Amino acid sequence: MLDSSTFLRSPLSPFGIYSVAAFRPGGGGPWYSPNALEIDWINGRYANNSIEYADQASLLTALTGGDALAVASVTSLRWTIGNHVPVGFTNELQDGTFDLGAPYWVPNQSSGGPATLEIAPPTSGHIVGNGALNPRIDQKINPIKGKAYRLTGTIGRGTSGLGVQIGVGMTSGFGTPISQSPLTPSTNTYTINFTPAGSADAPDVYIGVKSSGTVAGTNYTTVDNMAAYEALPFAGFQQGFLSGRIRFRSMATGTGSFYLLSFDENAVNGTTPVERNFIRIAEVNGVMQLIINREVTAGSTTNILTMNLGAVSPSTDHYIDFGVAPGFVAASMDGGAPQNSLITNIPGISHMRLHYGRATGANLWDNANTWLTLYNTLVYPAGANPASFVNFGDSYGRVGGYIKNATGLIMRDKSAGGLELQAIYDRVVASPTLMGLPTVFWDGKPNGNPSGTTDYINMIEACGNLIGWDNLAIAGPLKTIIGSGENAGIDARASGIQSLCSTHGGYYIDAQAILAAHGNGSAGDNAAIAAGVCPPSLLEPDGVHVNAAGNTWVVGDAVTSGTFAKALKDMGAW
Repeated sequence: MLDSSTFLRSPLSPFGIYSVAAFRPGGGGPWYSPNALEIDWINGRYANNSIEYADQASLLTALTGGDALAVASVTSLRWTIGNHVPVGFTNELQDGTFDLGAPYWVPNQSSGGPATLEIAPPTSGHIVGNGALNPRIDQKINPIKGKAYRLTGTIGRGTSGLGVQIGVGMTSGFGTPISQSPLTPSTNTYTINFTPAGSADAPDVYIGVKSSGTVAGTNYTTVDNMAAYEALPFAGFQQGFLSGRIRFRSMATGTGSFYLLSFDENAVNGTTPVERNFIRIAEVNGVMQLIINREVTAGSTTNILTMNLGAVSPSTDHYIDFGVAPGFVAASMDGGAPQNSLITNIPGISHMRLHYGRATGANLWDNANTWLTLYNTLVYPAGANPASFVNFGDSYGRVGGYIKNATGLIMRDKSAGGLELQAIYDRVVASPTLMGLPTVFWDGKPNGNPSGTTDYINMIEACGNLIGWDNLAIAGPLKTIIGSGENAGIDARASGIQSLCSTHGGYYIDAQAILAAHGNGSAGDNAAIAAGVCPPSLLEPDGVHVNAAGNTWVVGDAVTSGTFAKALKDMGAW
């Protein structure tokens, strides 16, 4: 434990960067954040969600949540917690106890056979070789991107005389595994972890059991008690984001890579730890970095982000604030201006580690002057801008990408093709942290729910009230087809939106008029403009969606009144 004189000697603050007074207004109140996990090695203090613990061991026990398979340990300055499955989480696998077998488990092989699956009393699975090479069974599941999972199962050699293993892959037979157990020497129960590879929201993932060679005749391997559950680093952990503050003393040496804080999914290849998915704060040759890697392609790792937070001298005291979520990452060191970065997906994580990474024998931190505060809500560093502007809409919301390119602004995109206004409203309601930010909104084709004009306008008004009309630039729906029966309703909705903006102070973007002013002079364009619909030269071949040229006109620039870009400029977004 460090004494108070150490705090007072800190060059970063008159209170010392580790003092309570430096982080609690007036120095009053509890030392801990009430909505966070606190691991304070500097002062020997521990808390979680307003509950203080007498010592490290008590906190570790609480973080397992009573789960016998959860991990919580500390050895030689290295803290590991993970693999917690809360009560009530659902097994992703069907028939894990092999009461039925088919159709859930599908037998297969590399060649020969074919292998078959038999149910053996009192309900376990026998994978019969029938002369097959690598006889196996698979079950396809569709776990959610950005989550991590714990897979357990009991497997045995049976009469095959061959090693058998549990594995997970993105194709049948886990030929390129994302995680797999060792070959069992007899009958064993294994626990392995994984997070889906690739970018699909709910990708095809295959979980199976496979033999290591040719199994002759009716010889078989055994399998039972298969289960796959979403796993968390600890009880109460909120999956899907990371945010907090970590106070630390830099390494005594300024050369090499050393891991201060790591989150990963604990994957394994046999007995070898695998590091393909992780979020990490590290010191690399005297520079603090926030690093995010994902398994974009099964069997390999891709660096998604490396954010250099600043240089540190050996054995000096610092702190890093960080917020990581799909779409946006921000971090700062020692209270400086935060760095911002757009990001696509973040990996699912099941484990948290202090002072080292997944590979336990290297990159070890050399001192215990660390205090981690991990929030259970998403908090970005002070001054971070998680969105210069927010984009809501249906397929016409593609305009947001054109705005981003034209202005250089950071965008949080909440649009998607085919959305009804009800679904757009639901996305607004589900994004409270984005309310009050400069926002563009374009429901280009009003279809589905709500179907009536009055209800539609009322829902637009509800969206504007949530977002804040002073922060909202909204375009009316667009007529694209001469003589269409939908045109009268589109006119009524556009007029209603314009009236709302006039009443509440929003920025109305008359996309219909902008596009009509930029036809190419052809007979087709002139006829469309005369009929009050979008000129076809500014539409995609489908005759419905605005093309790149049309979007560019609607986006506009910093000086062209009545365009999205000018509205955002007037809002102060750029």
